[in-house]
Amino acid sequence: VAPRVDEMASTAGELQRSYKALPKQVHRYLAFLELKRSVDEFADALPLVVRLAHPCMRPRHWSLLVNVTGRTLNVMSDRFRLSDLLQESLVEFSDGIEDIVETATKEQPLEQVLLDVSEEWSNRRFTFDHFKARGPILLRDAVMADMMRDLEEARV
Repeated sequence: VAPRVDEMASTAGELQRSYKALPKQVHRYLAFLELKRSVDEFADALPLVVRLAHPCMRPRHWSLLVNVTGRTLNVMSDRFRLSDLLQESLVEFSDGIEDIVETATKEQPLEQVLLDVSEEWSNRRFTFDHFKARGPILLRDAVMADMMRDLEEARV
């Protein structure tokens, strides 16, 4: 969607200018009214589509969107298309959608930090020393000091 958004917005704007330039008598025809309604709805929905196409949107955010709108959106399907999204008339839920996308955008850097920390710590080896007759239950002092320093640096 994102690469073609400017083209879609431009086309919608051209269509709006074109039908406004038509003679006033045409404005009362049902075909004109239907065209105007369709183009205006598309132009209104386009900014929301752009926001929803943001790469930070995860399945959990789409689930929130379904809860807010009460609409069924099978966005994970290979068969999901822009027309499916437009048919749901999401403009009336624009405030809720904006909140969801804003949340997703704020979560994205946190997800990256968590991924980085997880990646770093998944390869760490813990080395234990024996304590009295109980066996290996103490982390080695040198290893412990390094890990404590790294933990402090990695605090999110």
